[in-house]
Amino acid sequence: MQVVVGIDVGGSTTKIVGFAPGGKLLSPMFVQATDPVTSIYGAFGKFTAENALELSDIESIDAALEMFVGMFTESDADSMSCIGEK
Repeated sequence: MQVVVGIDVGGSTTKIVGFAPGGKLLSPMFVQATDPVTSIYGAFGKFTAENALELSDIESIDAALEMFVGMFTESDADSMSCIGEK
């Protein structure tokens, strides 16, 4: 599966989302950490693990998706139906 990933590193929360072929939304994730590097690594690791993705499944990490990712709130993610949910 070739997934396009978007990451938004904010001041307190890092958001990550992915789109599978056909535009299917993978479960968005939210991670809090005290520094941006830890936060981005944590978000990426959690996202790939919980969506059962290998690095070879990632087609790209798109900065253009950052605006889209930033529109999500944690309550939005709780109410979404996404592939990859258990």
